[in-house]
Amino acid sequence: MKWTIIMLRRDNYRKRQITKQVENQNFNLTFFIQKFEIKQIAISKSTQLTRNAYYLF
Repeated sequence: MKWTIIMLRRDNYRKRQITKQVENQNFNLTFFIQKFEIKQIAISKSTQLTRNAYYLF
């Protein structure tokens, strides 16, 4: 199953969205959170962020 991870980070007082498509279950989400200093994250089963997205933070 393909997942789309939508990550929002604060960058110079503005929010920047980082979108990554994931097919591998071994995707290192913790690494991405630390690397990009993620403040808010959502995981959706589609390429669009919908109400079915799972907000982790």
